[in-house]
Amino acid sequence: MIDIVKGIAILKEENSVTIMVGGIGLLINVSSRENKEIRLNEEITLFTKMVVREDDISIYGFISKRERSIFSLLTMVSGIGPKVAMGIMGMYGEEELRKYILSSDVKSLTKAPGVGKKTAERIILELKDRIVKIFGDFIPDVKESVPLENDDAIEALVGLGFSAIEVKNALMNVDPSLSVDDKIKIALKNIGR
Repeated sequence: MIDIVKGIAILKEENSVTIMVGGIGLLINVSSRENKEIRLNEEITLFTKMVVREDDISIYGFISKRERSIFSLLTMVSGIGPKVAMGIMGMYGEEELRKYILSSDVKSLTKAPGVGKKTAERIILELKDRIVKIFGDFIPDVKESVPLENDDAIEALVGLGFSAIEVKNALMNVDPSLSVDDKIKIALKNIGR
């Protein structure tokens, strides 16, 4: 079992990253959300889950242990394999997903790729109690996702050393039609620096 991978990100594709570890390049599947946070030629640590099938061995990587835990729970749901679970993880962060499951929000869950109404209901039915047992019954107060128009501002601020989560929260209520420079100025004010 490979639990953690730490190395230099040398190649990124849409849903994977290759990390050089001791002269070996490991192909690690990541969600589209996490892929945006990974920078090429920088060291990264991913918490991993290895999935062994009859005809395939795959490694799935996550920036946090909590994300990995949610992924593991999703793959326990009947009818949800690793690819659908990664699609869900790409759509929602760990807190947002917990919020939808704990509040039985079928409508929001069906927005994820590969998740219809019955699958969403099954996710809620099979995972609600497990999530309460692992994370508690606190429903996270998560704001909706940051508009895609803010991606350039997010990338610039992350490049300056701010965490992606901190930046996304700072840009949450910023008008997407503003220039990137204005968005950055407002985000810096919101962050308090």
